[in-house]
Amino acid sequence: MNLNEIHNEEEYDQAVKKARELTSANPRPDSPEGRKLEILLLMLNKYEGQKSNNTNN
Repeated sequence: MNLNEIHNEEEYDQAVKKARELTSANPRPDSPEGRKLEILLLMLNKYEGQKSNNTNN
């Protein structure tokens, strides 16, 4: 999976699905999968924050 910025709901849904898959695999934090999960969660949080800010304006 390429880690790209999340721009829309379709990409968001795909990222959530991948995060769930990675979480259920319980990767070690220092593994490639663990680092990928950490980055993915940061991207999801950023998108959710941006979406929240857009609905509050």
